[in-house]
Amino acid sequence: MSKLKTAGRRAAESMSGGDVTLEEFMGLSAPQIWLIDLKIDLGGTIREQRAERGWTQTQLARALEISQPRVANLEAGGPSVTVDVQLLALRILGITPESLNEALCENFAENQNLELLAV
Repeated sequence: MSKLKTAGRRAAESMSGGDVTLEEFMGLSAPQIWLIDLKIDLGGTIREQRAERGWTQTQLARALEISQPRVANLEAGGPSVTVDVQLLALRILGITPESLNEALCENFAENQNLELLAV
């Protein structure tokens, strides 16, 4: 189950009377759900790496030359977040290519049945 589904299932069910899926309720395609899940995964990795290094969000914000609320958004995988800035944050935090590859492989494995192309 996608992280978005887990986070929003109850709200969608209560607002729709339980008759539609979260994707239908929000009007999202499978690729859009995958991208949201990827941003949530990367955000969690940013949070973990920052905490392991003993950095505050403010310290990471200074290193990225962005605001602290923007770092909070990066960690949450918010809708305005772009994957390129998340990757830059991970690079600044010193994540190894192997660790990044592991995080990406987990996301791809969770979404292996996703049909990205409509035929």
